[in-house]
Amino acid sequence: MAHVKQATPGGRARRQAAYVRARGELPTFEEMRANLRATIDGSSFGAEVEGLAWYESAHSIAADMAVRHGLTVRQCAGVLAALSPQTGWAENIRLADEACGSGKASGHTFDACGKADRILAGEDPADVLGGRKVRSFFANIVEPGRSGAVTVDRHCVDMLVGRRGAVNDRVLERPGAYVLCAAVVRAVARDLGWRPHEVQAVAWVAWRQAHDVAFRFDLGEF
Repeated sequence: MAHVKQATPGGRARRQAAYVRARGELPTFEEMRANLRATIDGSSFGAEVEGLAWYESAHSIAADMAVRHGLTVRQCAGVLAALSPQTGWAENIRLADEACGSGKASGHTFDACGKADRILAGEDPADVLGGRKVRSFFANIVEPGRSGAVTVDRHCVDMLVGRRGAVNDRVLERPGAYVLCAAVVRAVARDLGWRPHEVQAVAWVAWRQAHDVAFRFDLGEF
């Protein structure tokens, strides 16, 4: 295991400011860090293998779409991200593949399909996609070897709190909540010597297996 890096004073100050803004809805930083570590430490070998490879696999899916449909990997990753909210991963892939093949998205909300269509028309996903979760999901898929983004959805919040449905579904709307949750994931990533999105994915696979949760990243507009 990698040596645990000590937080810098600036990092502690930023986390404290974020915690103050989100206080009342979430446990403390250290409590959430311990809860996330417990999920990771209790994961099976299979969950760890699957989670560590999850975004690399998603990137490969986007790359395959790009080759088959004459698009860029960035476009296909953007379409996957645009059509991901409230959609199971298998269905997400199906909708994105159909959109990339036909040049027009369908089967999702007007807003999601509109964003996918704009990406297919040539706009950069970074200029089209909205919300921290969706933009982070895109970044994790398009550059899994470099991205430092953290995809925080309500299931990730459940992991950090330590039980399902423990906080209001809209907790990530509170000022500072997303920043704080992402900082916890990054801290555990430093503990383990992993990338932040690898921590999130391994924990999610383990959480899904432990709690029989549908395989869906719950991505909204935050």
